[in-house]
Amino acid sequence: MHVLQQKYEREINEMVHTCHAIAQRQYVTSQGGNLSWRVGPEDVLITPTRVNKGKLRFDDIVIVGMDGRVRYAAGGRRPTGEVYIHLGIYQKR
Repeated sequence: MHVLQQKYEREINEMVHTCHAIAQRQYVTSQGGNLSWRVGPEDVLITPTRVNKGKLRFDDIVIVGMDGRVRYAAGGRRPTGEVYIHLGIYQKR
């Protein structure tokens, strides 16, 4: 497990659970609707592009910095293309 995954293990597990719940309730389309969570001053958990939220796994969650750079992504995962929209909202808050 990557050091950032260890640091945010609880949050990543909660995010995966939330993704499964919203997919089960059909609040998102299979690959649409992305979630993010600012877990620290510089760290954001975000769902990857082109992954069904109902099938999302722990290792699928991408960690980006507030500058948009990927800090951790397993297996070639990339953050959603909407990453800068999410980051812009966090910067305004």
